[in-house]
Amino acid sequence: MPTRTNRQAPYRHADGSNCWTKNCSRGSEGGTYASFKSATEQVDDQNVWLHPYVVEGLENVDWGTHAQATKNLLTAATARFGDAMVGRTRAVFDLGDGRMMKVPFNDEGLLANWQEHRVYRETDPFIPVAPCEWDEVYGVRVLLMEKVTPTLESYKNLPDWAGSVDGAQVGYTTDGRLVAYDL
Repeated sequence: MPTRTNRQAPYRHADGSNCWTKNCSRGSEGGTYASFKSATEQVDDQNVWLHPYVVEGLENVDWGTHAQATKNLLTAATARFGDAMVGRTRAVFDLGDGRMMKVPFNDEGLLANWQEHRVYRETDPFIPVAPCEWDEVYGVRVLLMEKVTPTLESYKNLPDWAGSVDGAQVGYTTDGRLVAYDL
């Protein structure tokens, strides 16, 4: 597996942004989420760097073939959409269409996706969550969430519920509503 250093990425997208994936198709024709979801091509994982948290998470979970399906999804998504934002439990990809794809790579990530979707679906939640929906890609259940613009406002200027969101991970939807994007 290739390792990343602090040097500049060896590849570039058409828009000039860095890329760590050889032969990346991000931004090229057919680079949409719909074409990604329906793709059947295998991506050579030797040409795609996965964050160490992701690799460790997948190695330490007893998911059987689901772990391999998740690795395949993460590898293909990295090749298509570029590097993910990686937390302790999930890798999050910007799909470029106003949505983010949250891919769990351990049990906590599955639970986090479930919780965010559950709270979003509540009729009157204490904490409003960005609009989201379930989808299945490469045999893996993922959460698709509306991309929000994070706020840099002080807690004291936000509604009380924002103080219940870990790390104040709140922001504005395209229609101007303040929501949580990570519980």
